Amino acid sequence: MAAFTGIYLPSRAQSVEIGTTNPNRSAALDVQNTTQGLLLPRLTTAQIQVLGGGELGQLVFNTTTNTVYRYRSASLAASIDQPSQNSQTTYFDGTSGIRQSFTAPANGVLNKVTLYLGLNTGSAVTDDLTVLVYTGRGTAGMLLGSVTQAVRLTTDYPSPAITFRLPPGIVLTANQVYTFEVKRTSSGQLAAMQQNTNPYAGGQVEGAAPVSPDDLQFRLAYTQTGKWVPLH
Repeated sequence: MAAFTGIYLPSRAQSVEIGTTNPNRSAALDVQNTTQGLLLPRLTTAQIQVLGGGELGQLVFNTTTNTVYRYRSASLAASIDQPSQNSQTTYFDGTSGIRQSFTAPANGVLNKVTLYLGLNTGSAVTDDLTVLVYTGRGTAGMLLGSVTQAVRLTTDYPSPAITFRLPPGIVLTANQVYTFEVKRTSSGQLAAMQQNTNPYAGGQVEGAAPVSPDDLQFRLAYTQTGKWVPLH
């Protein structure tokens, strides 16, 4: 260790000091210098996003925003919302299903999927609907989880909100694309509220007419498990 001039490492080191041989025992690292500063790792915003998960208290300097960033490890409720402005109702075969891709804005766990569903014609019924979540766009990726719920379907317009509570363990990675799919156990068409101008840039609907690019009206509730944020 002699090559590191100015770094003092006691034989039974409880503290490390740079600048003197008398480290403050309450600090793991004590830097003393009156002419130089501490230089953190320097990354762009894109490079920080690639880092993904960090450790609580980890620091980097963001050269895109000229700001120190810290990794905040906390459970925070968040959502992805696609409203139904200028919406229309789309009809699809219930057993074939309809799919919507989306992009995870942060690392987290997906908890709920809310869709606006009903019937094309006929009387109200109670039927089993299944929501499945896949990695990637479409259903060719890995199935992360699914849930089947008995729901009340009506011909009301606009179609009412139906919330599916997903099983634990559907983990999302920031900036990755996923797809959720909804299917009906019984045969027959379903109606879904749909936005016909594709305002959601993170994905699009598949498997219904009018064809893509459109978006379903949906809300995804998830819990953030950690995030890089500016140090205030």
